[in-house]
Amino acid sequence: MNKFGKRLIAFLIAGAMIFSLAGCGKEEKKSTGDSTGSSTNSAKTEGDTITIASKADLTSLDPHKMNDIASAPAIRSIYETLIRLNPETNEFEPYLAESYEYVEGSDKDIKFKLNEGIKFHNGDPLTSEDVKFSLDRQHSSGNAGHLVSDIDSVEVIDDLTFIIHLKQPTSTIISSLAHMCCSILDKEYVEKMDAENKSLDEGPVGTGPYMFDKWTLGSQWSLKKNPNYWNDKFKAQADRLVCKVIPEETSRTVALQAGEIDLLLNVPNVDIENIKKDKNIDLMEYQSTALEFLALNCSKEPFNNKALREAVAYCVNRDDIIQVQFDGQATPCYTCIGPAAIGYTDDVEKREYNIEKAKEKLVEGGKPDGFSFTISTFGDTRARACQVIQAACKEAGIDIKIETLEKSAYYDKIGHANHEAAYTGWNANAEPDNTYRPLYGSATIGTGGANASCFKSDEIDKLIDEGSKLTDNDAKVKKYEEVAKVVAKECAVIPTCSEKGHIAKRKNVDGMIISPIQMHDFFGLHIVK
Repeated sequence: MNKFGKRLIAFLIAGAMIFSLAGCGKEEKKSTGDSTGSSTNSAKTEGDTITIASKADLTSLDPHKMNDIASAPAIRSIYETLIRLNPETNEFEPYLAESYEYVEGSDKDIKFKLNEGIKFHNGDPLTSEDVKFSLDRQHSSGNAGHLVSDIDSVEVIDDLTFIIHLKQPTSTIISSLAHMCCSILDKEYVEKMDAENKSLDEGPVGTGPYMFDKWTLGSQWSLKKNPNYWNDKFKAQADRLVCKVIPEETSRTVALQAGEIDLLLNVPNVDIENIKKDKNIDLMEYQSTALEFLALNCSKEPFNNKALREAVAYCVNRDDIIQVQFDGQATPCYTCIGPAAIGYTDDVEKREYNIEKAKEKLVEGGKPDGFSFTISTFGDTRARACQVIQAACKEAGIDIKIETLEKSAYYDKIGHANHEAAYTGWNANAEPDNTYRPLYGSATIGTGGANASCFKSDEIDKLIDEGSKLTDNDAKVKKYEEVAKVVAKECAVIPTCSEKGHIAKRKNVDGMIISPIQMHDFFGLHIVK
């Protein structure tokens, strides 16, 4: 394993240690379960249905049309990837693939062999043609194309063997192939759906431990156990997973305490102390890699003017945002990636809250009397953060309108650069390229991707490309730190804070594996006696 791979592992192990020590409330029944999903202290009941609550609905059940936390539990349960981050060793290892190795004499050609006997939920066998189809299809995705941008082609050797030919040597491809957006699809099934003008949202088919049951838009979605799952170690423990969409914060907590749900993924910060006192509930806290930020669309007026971006930046009061948005449960940020993420540096240009400096920047930017713009966002907590920014900007002479959209409409608008500004967030994962490239690379501007600032920079693109090729840990991290410095210098985005992660569960629920990058595993969830 190269040095950078070891750095990733150290990062993830540190996160896992936090989770194992972070449970609150009475300890005698507390258990997070082991990596197989089995309980460490109680027997499982039969015929379990685990009910989860989430604050947001799915974006899509097509791995190439989503890249968000709310969709992750369903995507990661229905589909699988060639590579998996092992929760026991915290190493990237073959999963759907039985093995992989570089072709002798080449640093750009990787030969993979699939495990035998794996079948999709509809009974179709998994073959190399499915892999080629999936990775080729992913190339055109604005949400997920960056993950496979270094792949030149996929060569099918036989049903179980294929070679991935890279455009250039890269240290990121193996970890990228573990990303949920690199899930492998059933070629024949997807082509049939396309021919019938149907979407995978209507009936996704994967190889995962759970199969699709139904999705009621804006209300709930459910999965059922895959009885023919190929890997005994990671098979589903519960018969069904049901996820209820409950946007209202207090309603989620009430549902948990009333026993209407078993697991609350996004604990409302205002209810944390209340939940800690409940003898029937365990609260787990972890430091996530999340970052909340205000992205100003730099591709058009008024924010193609750096001074005007800075004027808004000086109106951002992080302490007030943290209090209003997260009830104090967050860490202030001035750089473009969360403090728990790889490549984080605090050595960047900072613009502290200062209304007088904001007014000076308005003069410098040619707008002494101020200007107006609209912030697009989704969710009530982010809308509250926008209100804090709105009030401060008004003092400086800047008029803000807040547009709160339904989630899918928000992503469509931002992804196609039809916004003026966006208040949004991002969770960095175990491969920094998968954060810096979609958020700050020019290739994702207006293509349906995540570059909400629409800031185009040849310097940033070059640093990201150079970082993706390096295997030396120190040199690689330095490249990403340089990206952060450029983003801060240009005021391409305005970071606000990093939320602390909290998950609450009924004490009779066990087997969930918590991830610092919020890619939690649900296959082991079950009810204990």
